[in-house]
Amino acid sequence: MSPKPREKHAEGHQAESRRTTDRSSRTECLDTEGLRRLEESFRRWVEEASAHRTARLRIFLIFLLIRHTGAKLNEVLRLNPFEDIDWENRCVLLRSGSNRQGSPGRLVDISRHGLQDIRALVEDPGVQGHVKGSLLLDAAFVRRKFYERAQACGYASHLGGPEMIRSSRHGTSQRPYSLAGRAKNSWDDRFQSAFALSVLFRQRHSPCDETFS
Repeated sequence: MSPKPREKHAEGHQAESRRTTDRSSRTECLDTEGLRRLEESFRRWVEEASAHRTARLRIFLIFLLIRHTGAKLNEVLRLNPFEDIDWENRCVLLRSGSNRQGSPGRLVDISRHGLQDIRALVEDPGVQGHVKGSLLLDAAFVRRKFYERAQACGYASHLGGPEMIRSSRHGTSQRPYSLAGRAKNSWDDRFQSAFALSVLFRQRHSPCDETFS
């Protein structure tokens, strides 16, 4: 026996409701308070570490870089925190290619508060003594730890994912500047990063850049 028209209408309404719920769950993100709680969860996680503290510091640093720059996870994993951050001009060089040498990238401004938090981690002996180049970690491992921190706050795990953090961030001024037009050269990465940062800053520096805080 085929369903009655009223039953068919009810089934259609329920199906549409489920689709709407699914779309909402994919697009929802944390507000400012939610991001603050998530960051505090990371801080406690690092402070409570009796072992593997260096790994936790690196993951927390990755979280802060994503939160304050809006970078993609793979961009942050390729970042060298000792060469690609301009502390004086408050900007970060993000690479878009898998090969650091000669790869194009973009320069992103970062707030003074965010930079202070990031610098404290970069200068921590646990990072300085163990991170020799990029922050490269297994992306699946990083995501899993992000999800765990979200669950520790009582949030759905997907709300702690890198993409959700990028969508959630508030009050971060981000102005990317492409490096795609730069010619390749044979300089080592250290001088190449310094050159890229200084040249891009001069190219786009304007009075309005002084307003970031």
